[in-house]
Amino acid sequence: MQFYQGDEQALATNVARFFHNGMMLGQGVAAIATAGRRAAIVRELAALNVDVDAAMQSGSVLLLDAEETLGRLMLDDLPDPQRFEWVIGTVLRGLRNVTGSRDVRAYGEMVGILWEAGRSADALRLEELWNGLIEREELELFCGYPIDVFEAGFRITEMDPVLCAHTHLVPADGDRALEAAVERAMDDVLGARSDLLRPLMKANYRPSWAVLPRGEAIVLWLRNNLPGTADDILRRARSYYRACS
Repeated sequence: MQFYQGDEQALATNVARFFHNGMMLGQGVAAIATAGRRAAIVRELAALNVDVDAAMQSGSVLLLDAEETLGRLMLDDLPDPQRFEWVIGTVLRGLRNVTGSRDVRAYGEMVGILWEAGRSADALRLEELWNGLIEREELELFCGYPIDVFEAGFRITEMDPVLCAHTHLVPADGDRALEAAVERAMDDVLGARSDLLRPLMKANYRPSWAVLPRGEAIVLWLRNNLPGTADDILRRARSYYRACS
């Protein structure tokens, strides 16, 4: 999964790389995303020398609307297991029939739509349906969440269920810009104390969580352990991060 609030180009780049790696192995790929994101992923795939038009015509690349697809698998405004199996199962079967490979890759932001609407319980229920499917099928899934790691809501109590539902959190930046921005802001606010705190920042890692990049892990540690100064540190970190993005 990736948290992408404010850094949506990085999300499209990472999804395209995820798809490209699968396509090089003969796998079919499906993006269940908003129109803008689908277009951005197509541009990034084209930059990787993928003939997207030909792949779409063959059926090895599927681009589906997230809102429409989400509506098809809801019953009484809740994610329905049977509808989910039918809708997503149809997608997987179509890709396998075209490519001849059982391995399929998908990017989805239906969960992100529910999360952004304040329906975290429904979002996590949909995650459970995806994870159940992954246990039974040869499917690799990339999820996008509209979460801003600098905001007050990015704290352990809110993020624990999300982190437990995934295996890896993909960093938005490939050059550790978030980590560098937070470290610099810590030095500004905490001074010499920041060097004493750094060895303690691994203490909050939980084995049930997704593997976290160090930048996001530090932010969670600050929110949980230094609530009185975390806001000041992360306000500065946001400005540093934006300056180098």
